Amino acid sequence: MLRSVIFTCALMFSLSAKSAPAKKEAPLFTAKLTSRLIGIVEVPTIFGEEKEGAKPFNLYVDPGADGGGKPPLITAAKPEDFISVAHDEERRAVVVYEVRNGWYRIGTVRGDAWLSPKQAGSYHSYESLVKKDGPHLTREWDKKLYSGVMGTMRDAKTPKGKSTFGVKILETKISSGIPWFRVQLITDACEPEEVDDPDAPPPVDKGWVPGISVDHRVQIWFLAEGC
Repeated sequence: MLRSVIFTCALMFSLSAKSAPAKKEAPLFTAKLTSRLIGIVEVPTIFGEEKEGAKPFNLYVDPGADGGGKPPLITAAKPEDFISVAHDEERRAVVVYEVRNGWYRIGTVRGDAWLSPKQAGSYHSYESLVKKDGPHLTREWDKKLYSGVMGTMRDAKTPKGKSTFGVKILETKISSGIPWFRVQLITDACEPEEVDDPDAPPPVDKGWVPGISVDHRVQIWFLAEGC
């Protein structure tokens, strides 16, 4: 009897473990991008050390003093209003689509809005971000490589069961405002030196990738938590 009970409990535990859904990876950004990202901007009074006791501010439909006299798109902006991304282990920054006269056209949950330079902290261009620790192909990558900028497209040679890859950036070119990277795919984003190590496993594949796709997917990014 005891043996039967133990077997039944073990079977139920096994079935529940198999039926448990796999943990879904959190998206890179808090919402879908509506334009081509060109960088990110820190907003200290929202995501930084200055948020305690900070005065509320508005986001506008047009740049310029008080939004050019038009009503604000968002009044008293809150963290959940912004489309943001992790900038490092402890801070987030806001996605930027355009910079004009010190104003930033940013992503919000209610559409594009303009952030005043008075509220903006440091700005980081996309090209500078991918040079940080751990450049890698994101889950948004379409698994395609090109022979050159706007060249012939082919399926990348990737091992089964692996969905993300580190990259060593070999060359960068800008075409129609979109940064393209000639990359060498590697298994570990934090160990690009393995490409030059004669004892390391051979690189996965090599080719050109647009960092940002035509439908605004960010295909190459960095590790916000560092290596």
